[in-house]
Amino acid sequence: MKGVRQSGMQQSNRFILALVTSLSVLLCGQGCVVFRYTITPPVSGTVIDSGTKQPIAGATVGFRKHEKQLAVSGDDGVFTSRPDHIWRPCFILPGELWPSGGQFFIEANGYKPFEKEIITTMGRPYRIDQPVELEKSK
Repeated sequence: MKGVRQSGMQQSNRFILALVTSLSVLLCGQGCVVFRYTITPPVSGTVIDSGTKQPIAGATVGFRKHEKQLAVSGDDGVFTSRPDHIWRPCFILPGELWPSGGQFFIEANGYKPFEKEIITTMGRPYRIDQPVELEKSK
């Protein structure tokens, strides 16, 4: 009879352990994953001189506070900034549903800087359709 009791006790302990484990996973890990958030989206466009309408080569573009992701315009004034990402836990919905972006800037030697707030969702690329015209600094 003692052997039957221990067997029943072991089954009960296994059941309780399985139940506690299942509840822990369900409650603590519900929808929780490590997700790659886009902090700043890729931005593309063209930068030109406001007076001559000629392309500006070597202009630096990027987002304030994320200056490790800087890009430079080519000889034709065309630029494409790189996106910046960070890995973080996410509950239920991925963070890509929330906005990303910030204060975008374009700077070139001898010109006044350009700044614009750019916000996108889902990490979508942002295209500046009209050429950005930089004024010469005095």
